[in-house]
Amino acid sequence: MLTQRIHDYGVAGLQHPNNMEQALAIMDAASSLDAPVIIQASRGARSYANDVMLKHMMDAITEIYPQIPVCVHLDHGNEPATA
Repeated sequence: MLTQRIHDYGVAGLQHPNNMEQALAIMDAASSLDAPVIIQASRGARSYANDVMLKHMMDAITEIYPQIPVCVHLDHGNEPATA
């Protein structure tokens, strides 16, 4: 992602989707900007949506938008095993 930033790509920023609609909106915006995206799962999202749902949501958005680089930020786990 840093390489893309050096070459004048925009970065959509750090996003926190809690559901499918938010994840799709983030990716739609990133696609319109031709920008990579960083997605973070907050503790609230993990509690609301469940880790399994979030994992499959990330799999789905990268399959739907294969041209958009996605980085998933995992620094907000509920315990060391999920950090």
